[in-house]
Amino acid sequence: MRGWFYEEDKNIVEKYLNQGLIKFQNHPQLLKTLLIYSQDKESVIERIQESGCFDFSLLSKVVEFLIKESKWDRVGNFIFKIQSNNT
Repeated sequence: MRGWFYEEDKNIVEKYLNQGLIKFQNHPQLLKTLLIYSQDKESVIERIQESGCFDFSLLSKVVEFLIKESKWDRVGNFIFKIQSNNT
């Protein structure tokens, strides 16, 4: 077992988060939690980017993931969003 959830549990969590996002579109906490538990983090990051969300906590989590995965070409865009929201 790796992490807190079995794969089946992660799928259930992902399903409920996606249902929540239907009712509360682009909710930063739902998107952040989906990013954490999703099997397809790339599609979640694309969804976050398209949402236009400027939530510091959410964008910081995206930057953390991109750095961990050495996706340096994409980090700058999210850092720019964080900086523009804090000026």
